[in-house]
Amino acid sequence: MESSNDLSNDLAAAARRGKMLVIVWEQFGCYYCKPMHEVNFQDHDIVNYVRGRFDFVQLDMRGNRVVMDLGGRATTEAKLARANQVTGTPTVQFLDRDGKEVFRMPGYAKPPLFLAIFEYVAEKAYKSLTLRQYIVAKSPRPRAASCRPTNPVRARKRDAG
Repeated sequence: MESSNDLSNDLAAAARRGKMLVIVWEQFGCYYCKPMHEVNFQDHDIVNYVRGRFDFVQLDMRGNRVVMDLGGRATTEAKLARANQVTGTPTVQFLDRDGKEVFRMPGYAKPPLFLAIFEYVAEKAYKSLTLRQYIVAKSPRPRAASCRPTNPVRARKRDAG
C-alpha cells in the first residue's frame, strides 16, 4: 500500500479493506532491514499470508518527511518514532482498527517466527495469549516415547554383570 503520509487515512483505508495497519520502522543503513526485505518479504508463504490481512506503511525512524499522526497532527517521521518509543530498526508496529498498538516486533525475526507473529496478530491471539504461549500451542506435540529412557551408565553395568 502506498502511504498517503496521513496515518489516520492509511488506517481508515486498511479498515475499509478489512485489514490491519502495520507500520514498519526502518532507517538508512539498517543491517537487519535488508534480510527482512530480501528474505522474509520474498518468502511466498509470508507474502501470501500478509498480503490478504495487512496494509503496510514504511517510515524512517530518523526521517524528516512530514507525516500526519493518528490524531491528525503534522509531525516528522523522527518525532513520531520518538513519540512511539521506536528505539531500533526494524520495528514492526501492529495497529488495530482504532489505531491502538496491539503488538510490536522489535528487531529482525527469521521467516518461521516472522510468519508466526503475523498469524498471532491476525488471529487476535494477543487478546488471550502471550506470543510464547501461542507458539507453544501451535507447535506440533512431540510423540511419546515407546519405552522409558534408560540411563546409559546403569545399562552398561547391567549388561556387564
